Amino acid sequence: MENNVVSNYGSCLSDRSASSVQSQKLKLVTYNMHGFFQRYSTVRNLISEVAPKVCVIQKHWLTPANIKFQFMFCDYLTFGSSAMSIVL
Repeated sequence: MENNVVSNYGSCLSDRSASSVQSQKLKLVTYNMHGFFQRYSTVRNLISEVAPKVCVIQKHWLTPANIKFQFMFCDYLTFGSSAMSIVL
């Protein structure tokens, strides 16, 4: 099945010109926060400077009730999970 996915993707790319494929870039930022509120301003500055399409943050240490990323990162579709739910 994986071969089918690769070959289908490859055929999609072959329909495009090489220059259009090369000009498309995905900016992705990942950051280990070591506590959300200690590093929130750092992440906001990073997003402002780099303007990534995808931003992944780890080790935010928020409880499930406090994961409200949609209010803090309004320009992004947000998803969150917490290992803290195991402890609580």
